[in-house]
Amino acid sequence: VLAAASSGNELLIQFSPWANDAFRESVRSAVFASVQEQIHTPAMRDHGLGVLERLALPANANLERAIQALKNRPGVESVDVNYRLSTQAISNDPSYTSGQLWGMESSDTPTNVGPSGTTNSFGSQAEQAWNANITGSNTIYVGIIDEGVDYTHPDLTNNMWVNPFEPLDGIDNDGNGYVD
Repeated sequence: VLAAASSGNELLIQFSPWANDAFRESVRSAVFASVQEQIHTPAMRDHGLGVLERLALPANANLERAIQALKNRPGVESVDVNYRLSTQAISNDPSYTSGQLWGMESSDTPTNVGPSGTTNSFGSQAEQAWNANITGSNTIYVGIIDEGVDYTHPDLTNNMWVNPFEPLDGIDNDGNGYVD
């Protein structure tokens, strides 16, 4: 279930790549906005995109007027209301929904989460995390010491870390005592 709601008085504004700090400040000051967050990931830079900012407007500001005042300015690629999605995330993995991945299940306390029949106090409580919209992180690494990982699974294949110093060549290239 998805539901979109305005975050209140926030805008998202995508700047051109050439828009420097002083320019972005002048744009913000035109609508009395303050920066809540600046996003400029390596992938954005690699694709030639400028900084994305989440701006807070004064409580009495008219969002539509602010958008109109900003959207046609040189150096502003796009501007829109910051909508927040709320969901009850549930995995669509057939192995999970059929009950084969009991390790993903949760104790369902304090509230029921997940499909019927997926209550298990010995599971990893992943359902609880999904229900809280915690579905991934670029800063958390999980070491799996099990040979039963399907590294070709669509949820994992682009998220698996591979030791760049240990190519699959039958040699202990990184000198850690293990071959590949």
